[in-house]
Amino acid sequence: MSKEIALINFNEDQIALIKAQIAPKATDNELQLFLYQARRTGLDPLTRQIYAIHRNCKETEYGKEVWKQKMTIQTSIDGFRVIAERSGDYAGQDEPIFDESDGLKSCKITVYRFRGDVRYPAAVGIAYFKEYVQD
Repeated sequence: MSKEIALINFNEDQIALIKAQIAPKATDNELQLFLYQARRTGLDPLTRQIYAIHRNCKETEYGKEVWKQKMTIQTSIDGFRVIAERSGDYAGQDEPIFDESDGLKSCKITVYRFRGDVRYPAAVGIAYFKEYVQD
């Protein structure tokens, strides 16, 4: 029983605010791509459900490695919760469990779904710090 995605339309003031506060490094083309993705998914950048993140990436130019900024579109945990809630099956999650022995190592979380009236653990995710930290 998935819920319909409400398409988001932004007025000029909202687009200017998104450009200034949410995607300040975005080129005009990147901003258009970001707004398209927000509209398509029904995620609201003004409530921090979706982000335009610029990351340093290595590229090869003329045989040399150089660092360049590339925009990526990233869904926040609140955005993922909205998507899950739309499915009609989302039944919440446990508190995160952090492994902080000898510094932050990982975070584990269990997500639940409904099958009829029964709530069950549908997935366990573990994020390892070393896989997400940027060198």
